[in-house]
Amino acid sequence: MDAVVVVREVLRLAASMHVDSLAAHLADDVVMELPFAPPGFAREHHGKEAVVRFQQLAARSFSSFMMTTDRVLATVDAHVVLAEHHSDGIAARSGRPYQNRYVTIFTLDDAGRIRRWTEYYDPDAVRSAFG
Repeated sequence: MDAVVVVREVLRLAASMHVDSLAAHLADDVVMELPFAPPGFAREHHGKEAVVRFQQLAARSFSSFMMTTDRVLATVDAHVVLAEHHSDGIAARSGRPYQNRYVTIFTLDDAGRIRRWTEYYDPDAVRSAFG
C-alpha cells in the first residue's frame, strides 16, 4: 500500500479518535516519539500496546477534538512520509481550549504499517490547556 495513503488514513483515524482502527496500521514494534512533550508527559512510547494506550488516553483527555491534515508529503524514501496538521479542541478536565500545529514524520515497514511516528508540536499549547 502507498505510504502516503496509509499516513492520510492514520491521521484521519487519529482525528476521529478511532484508536482500535488506528491500531491496525501500527507495527508491533512501533515507536512513537514526542520530542517536545512538556515535563510530566512521556516523550516515547515503545510497542503497539503502549502507543494504543497513549492514543486512548489522548482521546479521553478532550471533551471535543478536531484535527485537520494540511499536507502529506512523500519523500525520496518510499517508507518515509511527512505530514503537517493542526488541531482544535477542548481539554476535558480544565475546559480550556487546545490548539496546536504539528509536523510528523512517519516511517513505515515493508508491510505498510507505521514503525516510527515522530511528532513535533508546540509544548506551550499543551501546558496551557492541560496545566
